[in-house]
Amino acid sequence: MLYRALVPGTKEADQVAFASPVSTIWFDKVEDVSAQVELAGNKDGDYEISVPLAVLGLRPREGMRLRGDIGILRGQKGQTQARVLWANKATGITADIPSEAALEPALWGWLEFK
Repeated sequence: MLYRALVPGTKEADQVAFASPVSTIWFDKVEDVSAQVELAGNKDGDYEISVPLAVLGLRPREGMRLRGDIGILRGQKGQTQARVLWANKATGITADIPSEAALEPALWGWLEFK
């Protein structure tokens, strides 16, 4: 899934809510990009994820740096049991939808294009 917190021109009625009894957070756009993403893994739990930069709206240039994160959800029968992110290691919550969906830029890593 690709979550876009702010998309210019988005009407309030088109926003996507992630709600629980505790809180609600909103995104301007949430897209299923599964068909454009490749995921490979092995029995040791190593993963490789391939995402075309165009899917992310990126046009990288030499030396470009930005903050970001990428991860996977592990579980069984539609129930998330673990969230594993590359940079944000504070991902223990798996039972509160708004908390799981919340973007935490302060916990993201640096991506540098060479």
